Amino acid sequence: MNKVRKLSMLAVIVFFACMFTGCTELFLETSDDTETIFDSTGEIVTELEVVTETQKDEDYILFGNYEQDSDVENGSESIQWILLDDNGDSCLLLSRYILDYKDFNDTTIAKATSWGNSTLREWLNNDFVNSAFTESEQNEIKWTEVQDYKSENQLGDITSDKVFILSYSQVLQYFPDEWSSATTSTEYAKTQKSYVTDSYWLIDSHSSALYKYLINSEGIADNKPRVNESEGIRPAIWVSKTAIEY
Repeated sequence: MNKVRKLSMLAVIVFFACMFTGCTELFLETSDDTETIFDSTGEIVTELEVVTETQKDEDYILFGNYEQDSDVENGSESIQWILLDDNGDSCLLLSRYILDYKDFNDTTIAKATSWGNSTLREWLNNDFVNSAFTESEQNEIKWTEVQDYKSENQLGDITSDKVFILSYSQVLQYFPDEWSSATTSTEYAKTQKSYVTDSYWLIDSHSSALYKYLINSEGIADNKPRVNESEGIRPAIWVSKTAIEY
């Protein structure tokens, strides 16, 4: 867990502590939860709580299961989801972590960048759905019209899917700060690629030939990978509100 220490506040405390105590020297001791200032006699001048910037696990929605800790003997783990949208009847969820690494398309033939023709779409709506969700959970996942995007913001076909990946426009809509769209890979996902980048596919094509957009480890839209290169998968689903609690 990352810790953020309010150094500017601490500097003010040190300044006034010296003014009012008349000490010539102060000492700082840090722990996981506090920063303590002592004077030269060993007396505590003040304590400052360390503030965390990381969200807690309970801030996320649990729905479905998928192997994540790379220990198959203990079974699959609950998938943590970020709530992106709520239309009153159902909620748009995005996996908190990159759950796997896959090619967008394992072929480079014509229309290889098309979401509708991609092997990633086929995998998400067959293998992934059946392994991550029970039959009753699958019934709670809504069929969604998914807009494909060609190069230069040209619209592609619309498909109907239960599981999909975000578009760049959705990333801009739901993550106004670039850093907030960044994520990391699960331990299992890391075993699925020789060089882990913590980058994940977007549905948008960079060109009509072979290239797609992704979000890299800094939360920035990048355009390097070919469709038949392995990149992170961060599934998105619309789920009935009655199936989840938040």
